[in-house]
Amino acid sequence: MKSLKAKSLLMGLALVWFGGIGYAQQEIPTKRKFTVELSDQQEEWRMAWEGLGVIEPVAVAKVVLKADSRAWPRDDIGLFQEYVSEQQYAFMEQRHFIASGTHDRANLYRYYMFYAVSEKDARKTAERFIELADQRALDQLGKLKKDLIEQKQALEEADKRIPKLEEELKPVEALEEAIGERYKNSLSQAKEQRFELYRQLGAFEIEIAGYQAQVDTLKKHGASTSPKIYDLRLALGVELAGAEARKKEVEKQLAQVKDYILNCTRRSTLRGEVDSLKRKRNTALNRIPSLERQLNNLPSNMQPVEVFEDRIVIHPMKETHIIEAPQIRSQRPTRIIR
Repeated sequence: MKSLKAKSLLMGLALVWFGGIGYAQQEIPTKRKFTVELSDQQEEWRMAWEGLGVIEPVAVAKVVLKADSRAWPRDDIGLFQEYVSEQQYAFMEQRHFIASGTHDRANLYRYYMFYAVSEKDARKTAERFIELADQRALDQLGKLKKDLIEQKQALEEADKRIPKLEEELKPVEALEEAIGERYKNSLSQAKEQRFELYRQLGAFEIEIAGYQAQVDTLKKHGASTSPKIYDLRLALGVELAGAEARKKEVEKQLAQVKDYILNCTRRSTLRGEVDSLKRKRNTALNRIPSLERQLNNLPSNMQPVEVFEDRIVIHPMKETHIIEAPQIRSQRPTRIIR
């Protein structure tokens, strides 16, 4: 670094992190501290821009971060609005406030350039960028912990409910086995028989109503001692009794088939619950060790971003002048560095 100014500023960036498993080998920071260095070395604004009248930066904060696979929070400009000046936010809305590149041959680190309209805004933009990256890591860690809690709860619930449901299943399956042969162990067959029994029941009710009407009519002539009427009343009484007996038998069979259908439905519901709980249990048994391994050895996207030497270096910008480019291939203007 050329001609660094003598003074360095220690800036604190407050972040709230919750502790717990997963950081056994790393203390969770509650306050990020960076050495802010002011450099005399000028930097170029390495951006193309469309249109005249663009807001140009006068300073740039350079930060070297460990390269990893996390999604860097560079697209939602609104997350910066309350942390920077109005002019800086207007500049950032042009979407040309940040650049990055490879810092070393092994690609272990990348540099990030945060262009700004002032040194203060350059520092604040860089700090906010790191804060958002840390917040996303915190969110990912929270999801991981929540997932682990949910998987453990699912395992506990399965271990508690499966034995109870299987006990409920025993008499239900025994009853189905005992009476299932009547319906060829087929729920659809049982439903067809239920339909037929309802049809028969309706027919018997009509038949009984007819016999009863004839009996009531003959009762009106009760004073008659005609042998013919007597014999007719006797015959109708026999037919009525037979129809009522047949109706009772149909009602009995209907009750049985309805019980079988309800039992099948109950068995299907219980078996479905047991199978679902067993699947959840197997999932939990597979996921819990994996989640615990992640918590004990956190991936980079769940850890605070690693800032090389905890340092932010702020550079002045080279003076730029924007002119309209010749209309060849594109309408975009070009920029000349003086």
